[in-house]
Amino acid sequence: MANPLRPIALNDLPYPSQVRLEAPEYTKTFLTQPDGRAGFPDVPGSMTKANLFIEAAGQNGVGAPGFEWYGEVIEVPPDPQNDWWAVPIPEAYPRPLSETWHQLPKVLVPKPVVLPAPEVVVAPTGSGRPPTGFVRPPTGAIRPPIARTPLPPFDRDTTDPETGASLPVHTRINGVIPPLEDDTYHRANLWGVTIEGAPFIDGGARGAAQNRLLTYLIDRYPRDWQARWLEAYAARGYRHFWTSIPDSRDRTRLSLAEYLDLTKRTLDAGLLPCHFLRSKDYDGKNPDPARVVPWVDALLEIGGIHTASHAWEASLMYDPSKLRETIDHDARRWPQIRWGVRLQQAYADFGPDGKDHSVDFWKNNIAVGVKLLLYQYKTSRESIAGKLVSPWSAGMIQARGNDISVRLIRGGLWRLPETVDWVPFEVIAQLQFNNETDGDGRLADENIGDLKGFETLCTPGPLPPRGFGNGARYPDGKPI
Repeated sequence: MANPLRPIALNDLPYPSQVRLEAPEYTKTFLTQPDGRAGFPDVPGSMTKANLFIEAAGQNGVGAPGFEWYGEVIEVPPDPQNDWWAVPIPEAYPRPLSETWHQLPKVLVPKPVVLPAPEVVVAPTGSGRPPTGFVRPPTGAIRPPIARTPLPPFDRDTTDPETGASLPVHTRINGVIPPLEDDTYHRANLWGVTIEGAPFIDGGARGAAQNRLLTYLIDRYPRDWQARWLEAYAARGYRHFWTSIPDSRDRTRLSLAEYLDLTKRTLDAGLLPCHFLRSKDYDGKNPDPARVVPWVDALLEIGGIHTASHAWEASLMYDPSKLRETIDHDARRWPQIRWGVRLQQAYADFGPDGKDHSVDFWKNNIAVGVKLLLYQYKTSRESIAGKLVSPWSAGMIQARGNDISVRLIRGGLWRLPETVDWVPFEVIAQLQFNNETDGDGRLADENIGDLKGFETLCTPGPLPPRGFGNGARYPDGKPI
């Protein structure tokens, strides 16, 4: 009887990199080892055709360093041809080659060397054109993160309250977590970092939540507490630090110079400054997209904007056509910024009603380079039509995340021409602020936020999350 499983390995690959093997009966990703070898120990012997991808470590759809992206439908050779090469088998190996070796028909293609463009002098803010400088890395070194206490036990399986369908909680991370240096992997905690004894601030929470930071309210703390928050945030292994131009400008009354100073201190802490540009609370309905131009131009002049979102919960403050104008305005004026779309609870798109509005919304975003969804789960406990509607359980969170995954991946249910990354951005924030229990009946503190964050990274589906926004850490307490 033939062995139902076979080991397959690729050899002489660039390092670091990753290899993905996808087939109906088998889908796995393995990192290449320093010796250039990536192995799959348990490939089904029945597999005859598969998709093979060779990519940058932790970055689906991105070529390995120095090479073009590799993606190919391959005919799987019979066992025991289990040693594969995606590069020409080196002449140094003795001939004839081993009968277990297999040269793949398509080989890796080196990427042509492109000389860097010369540094561009940034135009003054009032010159009528946007800055063209490059976003710079943090001025402070990335802080070595510290391990913390282990997470609480995983949430239990639940059922859908409307249909009775089972909602299992998956506890194994989907995909590969890239290294801390990869700034395209979103590592943030906007609502959960805790320091006991934190002072009360204008607009802040009471009770236990008073000790938890809302990153976009950091400017309301005394200067020494701002430094403590930035240090605690970096120590947890988080990198993306979100502030809000409208909150700082219209509530805290920071001047542009003061906001730039806060951004510089964020950089000095080894963090990546990220910004919300507009808010329903301070900008009103369908605001003029140009109002924020001087602030964004100035941030770019100091290299102080890594990622940005056009607005908080944009679907609550825009008509669809006006949001389209705003997204296009921002992405075309400032193409060097990584843009993320942030909508209201449970929304993954926002377009005019009608057939294919979801498809049209994201195709139009892709056309201007906007390819990131900052997804907000159901985080509130409210009464709708006399019925109490609870926040989502961990099982429902993963089920809804899977719905996002199968839609945003290239060629998925929305038939998108390119993959749109997604981040589980707001998971239990409102519950943390109000000192409430989450959808699984557990008090929403920093630990439960990190647990829920880890569980979102275990969401099954073809497109793993590209980071987290409400905190996360490994079950043993180590930073992700």
